[in-house]
Amino acid sequence: MHSLDEVVARLESAPLEDAVGDAALLRRHDHKFVISPEQAMAVGRNLNSDWRVLEVDGRRAHQYRSHYFDTLDFALFRAHVQGRRRRYKVRVRSQGESTNTWLELKTKTDRSETNKLRWLRDGDGFADLTTIERSHLATALDTVYGSLVLPPLVASLDLRYMRRTLINSQTNERITMDVDLIAATAGATGDLFPDAVVMEIKSSTENGPALVDVRKIGLRPMRVSKYCVAVSSLVPGASPMPLRDALRGHQVLRSKPLVA
Repeated sequence: MHSLDEVVARLESAPLEDAVGDAALLRRHDHKFVISPEQAMAVGRNLNSDWRVLEVDGRRAHQYRSHYFDTLDFALFRAHVQGRRRRYKVRVRSQGESTNTWLELKTKTDRSETNKLRWLRDGDGFADLTTIERSHLATALDTVYGSLVLPPLVASLDLRYMRRTLINSQTNERITMDVDLIAATAGATGDLFPDAVVMEIKSSTENGPALVDVRKIGLRPMRVSKYCVAVSSLVPGASPMPLRDALRGHQVLRSKPLVA
């Protein structure tokens, strides 16, 4: 049993319906943390009875897969590392035991909100982007940023992990805890944050109650991106992450043999 199972063991279960609609928080404020399992357990001990854990078919831990797209020279990655205001990510994602895959576009607003748009995919869920999908992305980027041209995108990174999702329907907040992260590019693969938990607090407000509570136990959010850390660790010549010092004390990557 993973130590995170102890975090969620005392919580009531929430059905899948609670993770969609308003609770999906497609427009939100994100606060990210890289913490130890012991710190994750401290977070769990401080949760009140309003919090529940997503449970589907008796499972409280769910496999996620994110297949990212970028330019050949990783322009989207560099925009995030450099903190540009007009930055975005493009990925295809599958969640849990569902056979559905979604094309997702994540953008940042001037108010530091995350805005996520998504489209259900047909056919091979992790195939290359279709012409229609590229058109959807181009139109969405023009709507969000204006005069921003979608560059040629190719598959850049595959990321898999196990996620536990905590939902508070009273405050419209979510906490996700990700472990067992496996990142792979065409030339390298490895365990990302092998000894840590990647936690995110997602809220419709910038300083929601969950963020206030975790600050009380000494945790501080950091500017961290699973995608950017994976690229900077696996892709030769990629720019080092500015938050490298913030991640000191955590093993960022444990290399693995590349599986053909």
